[in-house]
Amino acid sequence: MKTEEVIAEGRKAMRDVDVRLARAERVVEDTVQIGVQTAATLHEQSKQMDKIVDDLDEIEFTMKAAGRVVRDITRGIMTDRCIRCLLFLILVAIIVVVVLKVTDDDDDSFPKPKVFGGDGRAGSTQGDSGRRRLLFPT
Repeated sequence: MKTEEVIAEGRKAMRDVDVRLARAERVVEDTVQIGVQTAATLHEQSKQMDKIVDDLDEIEFTMKAAGRVVRDITRGIMTDRCIRCLLFLILVAIIVVVVLKVTDDDDDSFPKPKVFGGDGRAGSTQGDSGRRRLLFPT
């Protein structure tokens, strides 16, 4: 081989190396850009994850508050039921008393108490209007 051929071969190899280096530089630049884009995407996703965590904390707080409200409403309903039952029992008692008063018609099955005056005699009511009277069954 002649020197010119060797030089031509060397130049051809250098051109091939230059082409490969240029291709490698493009790959490195593309890799750097992809890395920058990936870092930016990860940063945005980190922000989104932080926002999601904040939203979940807010939802948890809201759920606890809602639980307290439901518990208070349930207690109020139970209190209302108790009050209704008590009022119903009072109403029944009033109805029983009214029915007993209406049906009493001077029934002598129960002895009537005698009224004693201040002097201890049965039926004496003369001038003792200011004194206390005791009721005793006969």
